[in-house]
Amino acid sequence: MNEAIGNERNIANALGSIGNVYADKKNYSNALEYYLKELKIFEDLKYKRGIAISINNIGDMYENQGDYPKAL
Repeated sequence: MNEAIGNERNIANALGSIGNVYADKKNYSNALEYYLKELKIFEDLKYKRGIAISINNIGDMYENQGDYPKAL
């Protein structure tokens, strides 16, 4: 529905929610994929709060995978 009406912010939120489901299932690579898509949209929108949340989630996924340099 959000795609049909062009609501990019809600699309990004939905992508983040999908990422959260994958993260809860410990499927960190798929979660990371969705968080990166979410981040791209928030960056395009220049939505700072969304960018911060996305970057935090991405860092968590890298940390969970043991990639500490990328997590930082």
